[in-house]
Amino acid sequence: MIDGSRRKAFLKALGSAVFGAVGFWMTGTSGTSRHPTWEIHALGWFVVVAMAANLVSAMLASVQPNRLVIDSTGFRVKRCFRSECSYRWEDIDRLWVFQSKASRTVRFVVWTYTPESGLVTPVRRGRDYDGWLPAAWTLSVDEVAAELSAAKTRALSQG
Repeated sequence: MIDGSRRKAFLKALGSAVFGAVGFWMTGTSGTSRHPTWEIHALGWFVVVAMAANLVSAMLASVQPNRLVIDSTGFRVKRCFRSECSYRWEDIDRLWVFQSKASRTVRFVVWTYTPESGLVTPVRRGRDYDGWLPAAWTLSVDEVAAELSAAKTRALSQG
């Protein structure tokens, strides 16, 4: 079992509070020759609302962290205040760590389904994966991917 990281949730909450404060500051500033006051205020309020939602999400994740349970049949993910999702090893084709092209720090575990599973979606909305895990675990993303891959190999070699 791998739990979500309360430390990472706290850092997300802290970053959200800082960016939210910057957005709030923007709502009180005056415009410039390039950007009128109403544009800066609108952007500031957008930042405030977005960071408030992010802050609430981070606080909830620190109260009830995500949980990943790996066993011989597959893995289950329990996300903060949501129902549990189960995935069977025989339905998973490939697991790997996805890295965003825009940022080296945006990385998470993704997978594709086997054609036999019937779960492959014809349109993946521009992605080359079918499913993904949230990133804030007590282990690194690479360690989570390694744990999942090793468990899948063990399970499929036994049966």
